[in-house]
Amino acid sequence: MLKTARITFSDDAESCIRRLSELSETSKVYQSILNSVQTKLSILQSNLQYGDHIKQSLVPQVYEMIYGVKSLYRVELSSFWRLLYTLFPGEDSGQVVVFIVDILDHSTYDKKFGYRKM
Repeated sequence: MLKTARITFSDDAESCIRRLSELSETSKVYQSILNSVQTKLSILQSNLQYGDHIKQSLVPQVYEMIYGVKSLYRVELSSFWRLLYTLFPGEDSGQVVVFIVDILDHSTYDKKFGYRKM
């Protein structure tokens, strides 16, 4: 049986998309990032495990505490931005929820994951 994907967003991810949309009206860089998000969401509709799987030990605890994330995936966006998502079972057995946890720039991603500049 082919699973269908339903994409949902955390409040943070939704807020980021709204902000990117506003900024994209006057900036080609933000337009590129927003287009990249839209393209990757389209890919996620058919390829549920697109991107890089992040080891469970590296998943920020905040995502586990707030959203119950056990497994996290990272998708590279343009301008070194990142889209983070997880998968949850849907309401019926033929559905999977692709939950977009966060969309962040490179420096925010580094801080959230505890990476330091050398």
